[in-house]
Amino acid sequence: MVDSALVIPVGLPTRLERLRRTYDSDALWLPAHITVLLPFAPAAEKEAVTPRLAAALAAAQPFEAVVSGVGTFASAERVVVYLRLASRNRLEALFAAVHQSFPDYPPYAGLHDSVVPHITVARVAPRAAASVISLVRQALRASAPVVVPVRSVEWLIPALERRCRTVVRLALPLRAAKPAMDPEA
Repeated sequence: MVDSALVIPVGLPTRLERLRRTYDSDALWLPAHITVLLPFAPAAEKEAVTPRLAAALAAAQPFEAVVSGVGTFASAERVVVYLRLASRNRLEALFAAVHQSFPDYPPYAGLHDSVVPHITVARVAPRAAASVISLVRQALRASAPVVVPVRSVEWLIPALERRCRTVVRLALPLRAAKPAMDPEA
């Protein structure tokens, strides 16, 4: 378990959430989400970090991300099955703003060359991957279209009894848009 993470909380259709709770051990303590930055700062740094995080997200606006399919991250030990997201440019821009503001916390501790916006639904042994991928695809087809509102970023930390606790929740947009000036006024 990590010290903390920044995530975009998401709601999944019932069939996909049921699969996530069955095949993703993290679903016991962590809600469905899109990871923005993991690991992140310790909660003890809340007072110093929150204004920096708000500034990093200041240009972000709420939007809808559409699930476009199923993907995998595979290693010899396990296969992570995830939902691909079609709104990658907007998500990657949000990620980049946060990552640039917190260079001391490289995404996934620097283990990967790039960050793929996704929603994890399963973590399984390679021998079980094909059947789980098939189940996820069936659930996705039955639920399509799956649209995920991107409305906030939450700073989560592990808490007692294998649950997580929200340190800070920042809604998007974090500032009101300036009204257009009327040149006739």
